[in-house]
This record gives sequence, C-alpha cells and structure tokens, in this order.
Amino acid sequence: MKELLWVRLGGIVLIVVLMASCSAAPTPEPDLVATRVFIEQAAAATLTAAAPPPSPTVANTPAPLADTPPPPTDAPIRPTATLSVFANVPVDGDNGDLLGEVVIPGSVPPAPDPLVFTTQIVFRVLAHDPQAGNDDGAGIDSVDFTILQINSDGSEEVVHTRTERNAGYCAFGGGEPECDVWVFADHANTWPSGQPVQNGPYRAEMSIHPQDPNRQGASWRFTFDVQIP
Repeated sequence: MKELLWVRLGGIVLIVVLMASCSAAPTPEPDLVATRVFIEQAAAATLTAAAPPPSPTVANTPAPLADTPPPPTDAPIRPTATLSVFANVPVDGDNGDLLGEVVIPGSVPPAPDPLVFTTQIVFRVLAHDPQAGNDDGAGIDSVDFTILQINSDGSEEVVHTRTERNAGYCAFGGGEPECDVWVFADHANTWPSGQPVQNGPYRAEMSIHPQDPNRQGASWRFTFDVQIP
C-alpha cells in the first residue's frame, strides 16, 4: 500500500511516498520526526534562495555645493581707471605770477589736435603760486571755468560756468582725487546749465586767482569741438 504525502512549499511541491503493506512483514514506521525535520529544512532552503540579497546601504552624503558667484554689481562704471594720465592742452593767455597747465585726465599725451569731444568731456587746471609752494593748489584761492558756444554767425553764448576752490580744479566737479566726467548721453545731451549740447566749436576760459592780492593771476583759454555721433 502506498500513501502519498503532498507538501507545497512556495513554488516547490514535495511528494513524500509512504509505503505500507498489509501482508508483508511489518516494517518500521517512518520516522515522522525526521521527515518533518527534512521538510522544514527544505522549506528554509527554498525561502532563503527565493529571498533577494539585501541591498548594500549607501551613505546619504550630500553633494558638495558649487561656489556661488558674487551678485552682479549694478553700479555704473565711471571712466576713472585712467584719469590719472594727463594730456597737456595748449592754451593761450597770460600766466601772471602763477605756474600750471590745463590737462585732460584719461588721455595719453599729447592731446589730439584739433581737440574734439564726442561722447563726454572732462578737463582740469593744475596751478600753483611758486612763492607759496610747488604742490597743486599752493597759493591758489579759486579757479573760474567758463565754456562758450561759438555760433555760426560768430556770436558766443555761455553754456557752462563753475568756480572751484579746492585742488584739483575740475571743469565739472570732483577732483578729490579724480575729476567728474560729464557724459552727454547721461544728461540728455545737455550741459549742466540745462542748455542743449550742439555740435560745433566751443571755447573754454579759465581764470586762476591767487591768495595773495599782490600776486597776478593767470588767464588761459583754448578751443575745442563737440561732435556727438
């Protein structure tokens, strides 16, 4: 007599055949404990094979942060990087008892001839009284600047005036240490007085006044053109 014992373990079916005979000599009964141990071991092996191996643990290390660039600077860039370079401007007039010159900061000597300003204008006076010292401004009380537009009919019109009392003496202010640059487009193509900038010839006049009333001052002038593109 045969007895079949079906055991289902996951996807594996184990068939255990138990043999029995009524007529044969009695055989020892199967060791049920050993059989159960075998079944349990087979089941354990099956589950171990079916289970995927554990994934290795990866440390959650944050990626290094990239260098953050500095925010852009919105401040306007003024053309002062080369303003310490001076181009001497030939002038007419009388030096009196004073020494000095007219210069264009930011230009490489010599100054262009004819002198033409296209998008901006800047010039300054270097002056001193040798009796008071050799530094710029020594013995100087003030410097008067005047710019006149020369019209086609020969008439002249004052478009800008300024008085400077501290060195450096700049036609449009500043000078400590660099002169302010008057950029036409930044001011709707007008002079500081509000008058429109016209293309054509101009004359600049400078009067330098000494601190000592017994010393004679200087009076200089030069001509230039404005040609806005």
